Amino acid sequence: MASSCRPALTGVSYSLDDVPPGTLVEFTLSGTDGKYFYDVSLVDGYNVGISVVVTGVKVNRSTCGYPECVGDVNVLYPAELQVAGKDQKD
Repeated sequence: MASSCRPALTGVSYSLDDVPPGTLVEFTLSGTDGKYFYDVSLVDGYNVGISVVVTGVKVNRSTCGYPECVGDVNVLYPAELQVAGKDQKD
């Protein structure tokens, strides 16, 4: 499953897919007793920082807020620690 993340403050676009290493975020929107859950997993590696902020007010029918990418990992880690995607050179 592919998805994209476009942080409003940085203007950086990320393209994410299910090929490790990859940060995984899962949301359960119809959980037990009507509760919503989320899970952030780094078990298959790390490719993008994730932030989920509880807003205290309902946003899109929940109080989980907006998940977002928190930075460009390409500037944080040296090339030898990076794994390029199949369509990317760096």
